[in-house]
Parts: sequence; C-alpha cells; structure tokens
Amino acid sequence: MLVVGAGIIGLASLAALKGLFPDCPVTVLARHRHQAAAAAAAAAACGADHVALTDPTSADFEQLAQIAGARVVGRKANLMLMSGFPYVVEAVGAAQSVTEALRTVAPRGTVLLLGAAGVSEVDLTPIWYKEVALVGSIDHTVDSRSAPGLAGGPDRHSVDRALDVLAAGLLPPDVVVTHEFSLAQYRDAVETPIDRGESRAIKVVFRLQSVLS
Repeated sequence: MLVVGAGIIGLASLAALKGLFPDCPVTVLARHRHQAAAAAAAAAACGADHVALTDPTSADFEQLAQIAGARVVGRKANLMLMSGFPYVVEAVGAAQSVTEALRTVAPRGTVLLLGAAGVSEVDLTPIWYKEVALVGSIDHTVDSRSAPGLAGGPDRHSVDRALDVLAAGLLPPDVVVTHEFSLAQYRDAVETPIDRGESRAIKVVFRLQSVLS
C-alpha cells in the first residue's frame, strides 16, 4: 500500500493503516524533506515499511518500482508504474499528487481520494489504461466490518477507531505538531501552513493555556 503525501492527512493515514492492519506493508511518498523526516519518525512509532521522497528527476518512481516489485514505463514527466501498489491513498489534494497516485497504483487497483481534491487538471490515462477504481471518502460512520489490528472489532464508529489509534501512540504529537500559537496569534497560525516547504509545518495548533496564563 502507498500513501501519497506526508502532511497531517498522510501521517494520520499511515497511523490508521498500521493500527488497523499491522501486517500490511505501507510506503509513504513525501513532498518535502521535513515531511519525509516526520514520516520516518512516525514509522518508528507505527512501523511503516518505506519512506520515499518526491524527486524532480522522477528518481522516486524507480524507488517505488523497486519497493512494489514493479517496472517503470513512459518518458520524462510521463512515467507510470506497471504492477505498482494495489491500494493507494492520495492524502494531499493537489493535482500532481492525484496524478502520482493514479500512475503508481497497480492495474485494477484502488485509489482513495482522501486529500479533498477539487477542480484541477489531472492525468486520467491510468484510470482506463490500468482499469483503476477511483473512490472518495469524507464522512464518519459505524463500520460493520472488522480489521485484524487494534480498534478492529466490528460495529464500531470510525471516530472510536481513530481515538484508539491516537491512544496507542501511533501518531506521536511531538512528530506531527510543529507549530503552536495562542488565539491572539491567529493570523500567524493561518499563514504558517500556507507554504509548508518554507515553514516546515505539518500540524499547527492553538494552545488555550497561553491565553489563560
């Protein structure tokens, strides 16, 4: 399984996957170096198998192909994995990350759009070329099925499963919380994650005790 994106959505996806399906190999593809470092730190907590970094020369496709036992086809900016990952979680929402998810998924595999992608220009070729299933997810619900890991019992609400994953320490706050602000600093808090490459932000939080003290 591949998670495209190592921001807070991607790291939370990693934690959930390794919590619910501990024996499932998970690879994380990060956009920025600080995200890759965070993913590696989170991997130590929840057991991610591989962390790759997006490369402008497309060297990441060669690395992902080696991990998945696949081969790279295409030229220059139009590379694609044949075989690839059977299940890919797109956890960014940007056009490039959606395209990467589609290009790295295995034939007849599934791409889950978790990054809330909107109107954008995406290469849809892999959908028909590899007969890919593209699905979305947003709401919480009671899941009647079970999973082999923690919080995996049947008939549990997804919020309860998420709380169990957090309680197990699979999403370490010292890794994902990179910036803290008081409510009075709300402008700085909003501006900080806009350019994650510059600010190195992953999760920005407000600390109410700063106001009370």
